[in-house]
Amino acid sequence: MMATPFHLSLPCANVQLTKAFYTEELGFKAGRSTHSWVDINVAGNQITFLESNSASINNSRYKFEGNVLPIFHFGIILSEQEWTGQLKNCKDAGIITEAPQEFLTDQVGAHKSFFVTDPNGYSIEFKQFITPSDIFES
Repeated sequence: MMATPFHLSLPCANVQLTKAFYTEELGFKAGRSTHSWVDINVAGNQITFLESNSASINNSRYKFEGNVLPIFHFGIILSEQEWTGQLKNCKDAGIITEAPQEFLTDQVGAHKSFFVTDPNGYSIEFKQFITPSDIFES
C-alpha cells in the first residue's frame, strides 16, 4: 500500500488556543479554518479541530518499560535531526510533559520519544526510531 496522508478530526475547547498551540508552540502550519474549526498540517497529515462544548478526554495511563505513559495519544515519527530540533523547541517553550526516553534499547523497534500536551488535554508523541526501517518490524 502506498503511503498517503491521513485525516483525523478531534473536538477542542477553543479553536484559537488550539491553533496558536500547534502553530506557535509546535511550528506546524494551519490550513483552512473558520471561527469553529481549524485544519492543522501535522507532518503532511490533516488534523481538524472542531470547537465543541463537550470536548473532554479520559487520558488513562499504561506502563511501558517502567514508564507510565498516556494511552490516548497521537504523534509523528521524525528523523534524528528533526526529533532533536523539535525536542529543543519544546524544551525552550517549556511544554514537555513526558521527558525524553529511549525505549526497547538494543531491540527491534528501539526508539526515543517525548510527549507534550495540547490545550485540550491531547498527548502528542514525538518519536525517532534508532533504525528507521524498524518502524513496522516485529
